[in-house]
Amino acid sequence: MPTEGWYEATIGNDTFRIQPYEILFVCPSVLHSIVAPDRGTRIIFQVDMSVVSEIYGLNSIISLLNPYAVFTPENAPAIHDELVKIILEIVKEYRQSSDLNNKPVHNPKESLTVSDNSMCELAIYALMIRMITLISRHRIQANQIDSHNLDKQQEYISKFMSICEYIDSHFSEDLSLEAIAAMSNFSKYHFSRLFKDFTNMSFYKYVNRKRISYAEQLLTNPKLSATEVAIMSGFSSQSAFIRMFRQFNNCTPTEFRKMLQLHEF
Repeated sequence: MPTEGWYEATIGNDTFRIQPYEILFVCPSVLHSIVAPDRGTRIIFQVDMSVVSEIYGLNSIISLLNPYAVFTPENAPAIHDELVKIILEIVKEYRQSSDLNNKPVHNPKESLTVSDNSMCELAIYALMIRMITLISRHRIQANQIDSHNLDKQQEYISKFMSICEYIDSHFSEDLSLEAIAAMSNFSKYHFSRLFKDFTNMSFYKYVNRKRISYAEQLLTNPKLSATEVAIMSGFSSQSAFIRMFRQFNNCTPTEFRKMLQLHEF
């Protein structure tokens, strides 16, 4: 989030500018670049998602934002100001934590500051969860499942959250639209329509996006071959893997791995 000046971000085939107090949310393992002017003030918050990855529904919500989302006063008026406040509060907690780390200890009793430091980290993660909760409710409302019955609508939302969690846990297996629709007690055609209403994408695109996201993580391990990555990600052949990877990233897995290496260098 820039506070003075702007960012120019490139993610996949998209290049765009983020203006002051607009917020760019980039999903885990999404390759991106950011260019900033010489002068300006900007906040970058990188999260270790493994700490909170077991929270129910978190992975599904992040999947709905993949590969990125931008929040502005125009496209998210209901939550934008609150998101800005949360990010500024995270900065405040982080600075307090840094001050505690750099504070000299003259008295053994001052070791209590270690506990204070832990509280800062806990507060940061609590704020992050609050942020994702706001984003998730906003996105679900934006992708509202078509139903005139509010109770039925809530039932569908709960059901499709569970479906997404199931896919997130089993995406490397042989998943079919017919089987998942049957598990949900919907016809294939009704399920397809409701699933797209909820996720804003087709069933197979959702599954393949999960597989490609996982493959991107595996490609950071130089010991794994592209064929091994394809199999572990749920693709039946390397050719299918390369074709799908190119669709999502506009490059091959080998090219992606080389870009990662250059980035690390």
